[in-house]
Amino acid sequence: MERKVLTVISSKSGIVRQMSSLIRDKAYVNGGWVEAISGKNFEVTNPLNSKVLCTVPDMDTADVQAAVDAAHHAFQSFRETTAKHRSDLLRKWFNLCVENMEELSKLLTAEQGR
Repeated sequence: MERKVLTVISSKSGIVRQMSSLIRDKAYVNGGWVEAISGKNFEVTNPLNSKVLCTVPDMDTADVQAAVDAAHHAFQSFRETTAKHRSDLLRKWFNLCVENMEELSKLLTAEQGR
């Protein structure tokens, strides 16, 4: 999947910065990146200046049900995993968040209009 680059202008400093992003234009369901069944998308905008940050799938009831069904199915085997394995997975997630802290903070700030 292609990574996008987002230009962000700080409302306080006016500084322009590039954000090589973690933004995806699909939803992660059942181990893969998918579009909405309908093919529809919607724009995520910065509420401060109404600039479009990205587009994401407009998931409806059928999409949500498919995701819930997939999660339920996956949990049948996952619930047998050890606490150690689950802890390792959470540690990996934490490490990824730390490694990408700068990009994540820029993205969250833009989503919130700051």
